[in-house]
Amino acid sequence: MKAILLATVVVSAAMLSSCSMHYPQTRAEFTGHPDIQKQTYTVPRNLDAVVASLDKQAQQCINGTSTTTRTGGGGMVSTSRDAYFMSVEKTKPGRAELTYRVGGSNMAFQPEGGFFRFAADLEAQGPKATKVTLYHGGLSSSLINAVTEWSKGNTNSCQGYKTN
Repeated sequence: MKAILLATVVVSAAMLSSCSMHYPQTRAEFTGHPDIQKQTYTVPRNLDAVVASLDKQAQQCINGTSTTTRTGGGGMVSTSRDAYFMSVEKTKPGRAELTYRVGGSNMAFQPEGGFFRFAADLEAQGPKATKVTLYHGGLSSSLINAVTEWSKGNTNSCQGYKTN
């Protein structure tokens, strides 16, 4: 009986660890994942201005939390809390990174800090232009549009993308 129980535990652990391997655990794994799409464009703005615009909109439109409470059969109540976090950081002279992660209290196989949802590399192209490389999944059109507009300096709205 102990052998069957041990075998069940080993097989279950192996299955769970293989499931978690399908989700990128680092930004580098996310941007290099074969299912992640990549697109590049250049904006006629310096890197610092692009970083400032993206950071401003991350604070206004993305970063925050939401709480959902559901009541199921038999009066069972479950509450989940989701966190949305977009960071924009200069990584070295002439370069910056945007990373968007979503985490939740009820999400399995979640890497520390949440699941990677979107990323962008920003690279100065001289003093007056910035190359933006977006990394995203297939269902990100509203977020792609918002980040593209924000990088161009159109920061008067959330461009149809608001999580907080």
